[in-house]
Amino acid sequence: MRQLLIILSLFCVLIGRAQDVSVTSFSLDEFDLTANVQGTAVSDQNGEKCALIKIFTTATGFTYEVGILGIVKTEQHTGEIWVYAPHGVKRIKMNHQQYGMVEYFFPMPLESARTYRMVLKTPKPVIKDSVVIRYQDAEVESATTLTVRVGKISFDMIKVEGGTFTMGATPEQKGEARKDEKPAHQVTLSNFLIGETEVTQTLWREVMGSNPSGYKGSDLPVTNITWDDCHEFIKKLNEKTGKTFRLPTEAEWEYAARGGKGSQGYIFSGSNAVLDVAWHNKDSNRDKHNGPYAIKSKDPNELGIYDMSGNVNEWCSDWFGDYTKEAQTNPQGPASGQERVYRGGSWWYYGKSCRVSRRNSGKPDTKSAMVGLRLAMSANQ
Repeated sequence: MRQLLIILSLFCVLIGRAQDVSVTSFSLDEFDLTANVQGTAVSDQNGEKCALIKIFTTATGFTYEVGILGIVKTEQHTGEIWVYAPHGVKRIKMNHQQYGMVEYFFPMPLESARTYRMVLKTPKPVIKDSVVIRYQDAEVESATTLTVRVGKISFDMIKVEGGTFTMGATPEQKGEARKDEKPAHQVTLSNFLIGETEVTQTLWREVMGSNPSGYKGSDLPVTNITWDDCHEFIKKLNEKTGKTFRLPTEAEWEYAARGGKGSQGYIFSGSNAVLDVAWHNKDSNRDKHNGPYAIKSKDPNELGIYDMSGNVNEWCSDWFGDYTKEAQTNPQGPASGQERVYRGGSWWYYGKSCRVSRRNSGKPDTKSAMVGLRLAMSANQ
């Protein structure tokens, strides 16, 4: 029998280790020249330029071991750790007092002056006020997520319990709210599912056979796609899976970004501190890095959804139009318009543009390195 163990504490939150640290993805970044340019390149004991591993994690306190020569240098950056290692290294061992140890063997020996991306997953309990929710067994998690497999690729859809929320310029958005976010109004939604992450280039290539993104990487969100491209992708994905995926409505997108029924009323999706949850231009270090970042390399929101603030904007199904004050149920947006909605902000935008109520839009034929997509589907599948 599936059981959900809820531990209540009157005075403190007890946080335990839920699982070991793990590597979720590793890839060579052909376009990142950090390891090979003056100012950020580092040489080993023999004067040869090191390989650089950019480890995407918000956790700190790791120690690293590689090969006989060892680590040459490490640097802590916002949301990532830079590890410089000699060329030819075949594996890395990472230790953490709380999370434990993981040893990862690279698919190929590291090359001199090349930059690699690694996404590191660390345990994170679900916390609501003074409540820690832990899953007693793996079966329970299947009640809150739907895992979909396409060829060799799998991805998760998060089940979102419907409810009524205030959409638009709510009080926590303060003076940042723009005219098109007003008036705030009541919206009631039915249950639905939404992607745990933005659609990756790996999934897009598996379905479409090509990758339109300018900044390429297997764990990066797909970009340079029009609204119509999204629907062609979804059509083929539905044929392959037998599911009925779609783009989220703008209301569904905002409700999920706010954390659904578990919302804590944050300014951004999962936090009031933008750096915790959003890649944006303040921490994207644009003089050394352009383009989106690896999925799941910032903290998730209350529903366990990643990157709904920052990284890339996400197309929605609606035409863009003005809000009205009337309460609505499962709104679909205007019947027609000039531009389609996309939401979330991006790696290029200022932090305030990553707020959960911030609206953006573009022509349906818009292609941009700052716009991707996230999947949605009805809950009865």
